[in-house]
Amino acid sequence: MIRLVKVALCIIPLLIAACDGAISVGGRTIGVQAGKFIFSDGFLQTNFPHPYERTWAAAEIAMLDLKAQEIKKTERIGRGEISGLIKDEAVTIAVKYIQKEETIVAVRVGLTGNNIAAQLILERVARNLQ
Repeated sequence: MIRLVKVALCIIPLLIAACDGAISVGGRTIGVQAGKFIFSDGFLQTNFPHPYERTWAAAEIAMLDLKAQEIKKTERIGRGEISGLIKDEAVTIAVKYIQKEETIVAVRVGLTGNNIAAQLILERVARNLQ
């Protein structure tokens, strides 16, 4: 509980400022990029104002568009994960239901995360949702 409070106290100023920044708390890195993307432990994530099923399909199409190999899908109620290799880099796309018209998509490229590549993949998912 104390750790959660510390994390919240560190993140709130970043969110209010809506600027780029990162902090490290208890071995975890958390940050905000331009007020839209949040990254944590190598995952870059954002919310989409679309239902879970539509967002999941957009993530699947993104992996196919990017010619991912060795695709593995794991789906449970309200959440799923698609992983594969894109140009010899491990890529994971996690999709999570938040509410009827809101879904979180988080992307990690490589072992520690590549935010530029992850942002490009998130933009591909967004294009597939249009």
